[in-house]
Amino acid sequence: MRKACTVTTLGPVLGLTIGVAIVLVSSAARAEPSSTDKETARTLMDQGIDRREHGDLEGALKSFRTADALMGVPTTGFEVAKTEALLGRLVTAHEIALKIVRSPANRDEPRPFIEARERARLLGGELEARIPTIVIRLEDLPAQGTKVTLDGAAIPSASLGTPHRVNPGHHIVIAEAGAVSHRAEIDVREREPKPFVVKLGPAAGGAGSGSDAPAGENRTLKHVAYAGFGVAAVGVVVGAITGVIALNQDSGSTSKTCTKSGGIRIVTGDQTCTVDTTDTSDKTMPLVSVTALAVAGAGLGVGIVSLLLSRPHDSPPPQAARVEPWIGPASVGLKGRF
Repeated sequence: MRKACTVTTLGPVLGLTIGVAIVLVSSAARAEPSSTDKETARTLMDQGIDRREHGDLEGALKSFRTADALMGVPTTGFEVAKTEALLGRLVTAHEIALKIVRSPANRDEPRPFIEARERARLLGGELEARIPTIVIRLEDLPAQGTKVTLDGAAIPSASLGTPHRVNPGHHIVIAEAGAVSHRAEIDVREREPKPFVVKLGPAAGGAGSGSDAPAGENRTLKHVAYAGFGVAAVGVVVGAITGVIALNQDSGSTSKTCTKSGGIRIVTGDQTCTVDTTDTSDKTMPLVSVTALAVAGAGLGVGIVSLLLSRPHDSPPPQAARVEPWIGPASVGLKGRF
C-alpha cells in the first residue's frame, strides 16, 4: 500500500520576490550618504579641526563623532581616534584605529580613504606601546562569589589575574565578598614596563586597600620617621652642649667681695667679707637646653610612630622599639632598635 507524499515547492514568482527583497536590503545597508549628509559632514570636519587647533578637544571630538556617524568612512573615523588619543583615552582610540584597519576596503575607494587607513594602522601601533595594563588578584578571597569592579565596570572572575588594558591616570578597584569590601586606588602611567598588580584581600593589606596601592604612603611615612629621628639627634646634641655651658655658668655665678656693708657678712679673723647674693647668671643657656631636649623627645616620638605606621600590614609584628641616648667624650647621639 502506497502513501501519498506531498512536496511543497516555491513558485518561480515567490522565489524571485524573495531574491529581489534580499538585494534591496543589501543595497540599503550599503546606501551612499545623501548630498546633504556629505555637506554636513564636511562642515563638521572643518569645525572639528578648528576646535582641536584651538585646544577644544572635547568640542572637536563631538564634531568628529557626528561626522563619522553620518559618513562612517576611514577619514572621519581616524579623526575620532586621533582626538580620543589626545584626550588620554588610549584604549578607545586603539579600538577605533583597529576597526578602521580591519574594515573591508572597496576596490575603487578614493586615495584619502587609503591614506586614512595607513594613518590608523600607524596610530594603532603607537597606542599599543603606550597603553598600560592592570592585573587584579584576590588574596584569601574566593574568585567565585566575589564581585570585582574596575572603575565601576564589572570584571569577570575568569579574567582575574590577566592584564586589563586601561587608560593612564587614576583607577579604583573594588572587591566585594558578602558584607566585606576591599578597595584599592592606583595611578598608572603610559608605557608601564610591566603590569601593575593590585592585590585585594585581608592578606594583602586589610579591608579597604591593595598591597601595592599604599607604597607611596609607606615611603612618605618612612621619610617622616627619618626626619623625626634626625630632629631628635640634633635636639640631644644641642641640649647636651647648652646644658654643659649652663652648668659652668652656674658654678661661677656667686661672687665674694670684701665690703663693709650690704649683703650677708662673714667675719673671718680681722676681715669682714660680704657674699653678694644677687643672681647675675644668664638664663639663656638653661632655657635653650630644656627646649632642645623637649624637641628631641617630640622628634623621637614622631619617628617611632611614623616608622611603625609605615610597615606593611602583612609584615610580621615588629619587635619592641628601644631608643637610648648616649654621650661620649667627643660626641652624642641615639642608639636603639626599631
